[in-house]
Amino acid sequence: MKDARSWTALHIAAHRGHDRIMQEILSSCPDCYELVDDRGWNALHFAVSSSRYAEAAVRVILNHSSLCNLLNEKDADGSTPLHYHSKSSQYVGSLMRHIESIRWPSTKKTLTLTASL
Repeated sequence: MKDARSWTALHIAAHRGHDRIMQEILSSCPDCYELVDDRGWNALHFAVSSSRYAEAAVRVILNHSSLCNLLNEKDADGSTPLHYHSKSSQYVGSLMRHIESIRWPSTKKTLTLTASL
């Protein structure tokens, strides 16, 4: 089920950092992580774009080995969650711990990744 923006319950929970709700949703609907909104954003895009609660939501997603492929999923602009995450660089460590899962794709936009680990 999606709202007018094509956001799912998982997208909203990820954006708001509701880690327990995310776990419940993923337990009852394990395939819902594949759903994207009208911009092509998946749950990890939403989690990393939430500046206030990103860490908990990112942790829920990346602790599920089957969801790590979300790191490499591009949105409509060709950007992966890592691209959005690097703009804030607030929680770069969370994603960088999963660096072996990251395919370094090119995007439609130029991005400079700078982070102190």
